[in-house]
Amino acid sequence: MGMDSKWLSKKSGSKALRLAAAAALVHCASLSLRAATVTSTWTGATDTKWSNANNWSPSDFDPNNGNGGNDYNVILGTPSPTTLDTTVEINDLTVNSGGLLNIQVNNTMTIDGTVTDNGGIVVDSGNNGGTTIFNFNSATAAVTGSGTLTLNAGGGAAQFNTASGATVTQDVNHSIVGLAQINAS
Repeated sequence: MGMDSKWLSKKSGSKALRLAAAAALVHCASLSLRAATVTSTWTGATDTKWSNANNWSPSDFDPNNGNGGNDYNVILGTPSPTTLDTTVEINDLTVNSGGLLNIQVNNTMTIDGTVTDNGGIVVDSGNNGGTTIFNFNSATAAVTGSGTLTLNAGGGAAQFNTASGATVTQDVNHSIVGLAQINAS
């Protein structure tokens, strides 16, 4: 702000002015802490692992919750599949035609916005007794597109969860198939 706090206290003598200046500084600091939204596009340049930053464009903003509070809109396509090998929380997910997202056992994908699925998403708990979770963290979530969400419980527990009191709307052209727990908390 360019004002010296010593000047404010010595020259003005006004407690109200000092409080106003402090409030302005706090407000400016809070603005810089707000998350930026980054669109991360899958390139699959190195391997199939979501956790590999080299598989994303831009590669310095891979959507792994490790970049200082950024919000992510994620776009997946070919090469396919994309293997979610970590737990993530993103805003929106788009799976383009030809794309396949395989959520591996013992990982969670949380969506704070919407899913556009024109390819495929597999919530795969595998055969080792683990739990794999596809979680909507929004009061009004939507699954659109013409793809298929496969809940594959195998020998474990695949879960499809929603936020408390949430409504999940599914497009008429989209399919959800398989065996899983569906939890509305």
